[in-house]
Amino acid sequence: MKILLVEDHQESRKTLQHLIGRRGHEVFAVGSGEEAEKVMAAQKFPFLILDWMLPGKSGIELCQELRAQPRGDEMFILLVTARQDTEDLERALAAGANDYLTKPL
Repeated sequence: MKILLVEDHQESRKTLQHLIGRRGHEVFAVGSGEEAEKVMAAQKFPFLILDWMLPGKSGIELCQELRAQPRGDEMFILLVTARQDTEDLERALAAGANDYLTKPL
């Protein structure tokens, strides 16, 4: 499966890319929401892993924008963050995330 990983922390991005790739998935990794938009303009991804706190556009903002697009409901979006409050979980799901994981993974 093609997966887009959006994580600004370089070490975390490389580790996740390696671990997911070992499972046989094709992982494209970028460090910002803006980079993700560029990659997604050229390719489709059925699965996205978005860090909540990114430089520039946040994972929440990116998630909302993706869901608002035509066929935006065709991808699975996993939001990853260090935030752990119930309100944060509710906000992630309201933004359109399919699921939510807290760091550290």
